[in-house]
Amino acid sequence: MMKSITVEQFDEGIYQLQLNRPEKYNAFNPDMIDEITVTLNSLKTDSNLRLLLIAGNGKNFSAGADLDWMRNSINYSATENFADAEKLATMLKILNEFPVPTIALVHGKTFGGGIGLIACCDFAIAEINANFCFSETRIGLIPAIVSPYIISAVGNRIAKQLFLSAQVFSAQQAYEYGLISNLAVEQPLFDAGIELAKLLLNNSPQALRMTKQLFHQLAHTQDTHSATHLTCNFISKIRISKEGQEGLTAFLEKRRPNWQKHKDIS
Repeated sequence: MMKSITVEQFDEGIYQLQLNRPEKYNAFNPDMIDEITVTLNSLKTDSNLRLLLIAGNGKNFSAGADLDWMRNSINYSATENFADAEKLATMLKILNEFPVPTIALVHGKTFGGGIGLIACCDFAIAEINANFCFSETRIGLIPAIVSPYIISAVGNRIAKQLFLSAQVFSAQQAYEYGLISNLAVEQPLFDAGIELAKLLLNNSPQALRMTKQLFHQLAHTQDTHSATHLTCNFISKIRISKEGQEGLTAFLEKRRPNWQKHKDIS
């Protein structure tokens, strides 16, 4: 039985993974990391899955690393520290490469590794009073494990400034940096997440999955020739697929494709 997270299924294949250590401000520890990793791997094989929300229970989204976990790491050897860090890195990699769209719902304070979790999601919606901080350098550490995802989200220069300064930054700043994609200003955070989810569910499930695959594979493509071959292969496969044929036919016939259920198409 999971102790650090909860998983809930809503209509139309929307799942929510909620960090559930409110008494610890949803800080990461080895048990939580293991539970998230196992859950993400399990959800990937669920044929009903179309979209994943990630939220935090309590006052904050995530305080980053748990204090007891950090205290224990003082006595780890270099080998033990590497193995410990590798578990977090693996969890973030699985989330970053998750096969369906992911949306982080962010409130309160988010520090360090919690911001890495946000950066690995495709979308992130934050309450306007949320705030963020990479505080690692204040205590003699660095945000190494999350760094690839933060740099990808906000760019090298902004990431460097945030890491070096350890300054607190606001939801508005996070939005301007590109870490946050939407701000929940006039509606509850969960409602804003469901609204975005329904917008995404208007799109072909296969096209969403293949778009994510395309981005992940392009990230490891080294030259123009390989990128050309990869992209041509993707488009040729989806054009002859069942959903590709349905979508194009529906467009030409000026009707809704069979996967669309919502009228509020933007």
